[in-house]
Amino acid sequence: PGQGTTGFTGGSLPLVDHNRGASTAFWSVRYEMDNLDISSAVEISPTYYLDNFVALINDVHRRYHGILSDEEQGFRHDFLQLPYNAQCLYVRLVSRKGPLFRVDKLSYGEIEDLKGALDSLADGGFIEIDPEVPLGWSLNMLSLEELRSRFPGVPRGLRKAQFIEDVCSRIQSPRAD
Repeated sequence: PGQGTTGFTGGSLPLVDHNRGASTAFWSVRYEMDNLDISSAVEISPTYYLDNFVALINDVHRRYHGILSDEEQGFRHDFLQLPYNAQCLYVRLVSRKGPLFRVDKLSYGEIEDLKGALDSLADGGFIEIDPEVPLGWSLNMLSLEELRSRFPGVPRGLRKAQFIEDVCSRIQSPRAD
């Protein structure tokens, strides 16, 4: 009585030993985990993220079909019609930080045809390729080294944000240098 069990090695392990206190139980669990044989660990699919995303949207559809808007239901339908590589790329993109991505910086081993995936996403209205964005956003996509090589007249020693601000001000109101 009063003991929990865990299946680390198939046996039962007291989580709290009332005779010796919680610190012994912690040591026991720690020892058991440190000596855990992980050679039989489950291998994760390279597209686990897509599997999880599809399971999520299907479960939401199954549970809440009656209250989803036409747009929400249409998203699921249209997404599931995309080619496999495009589905993978979409989930990868929505998992990344930011609204803009450089195509030359996208590299996923499990996506065999990146250009085809991009084209499918653009054709389906999921992404926009080369959208019109404010100049500062575009410049922010470049590394500081890339900015320096493209704009050699900007003083060195500036942080990236300051560099971009300087470039934008020069372009919006050119100076006579």
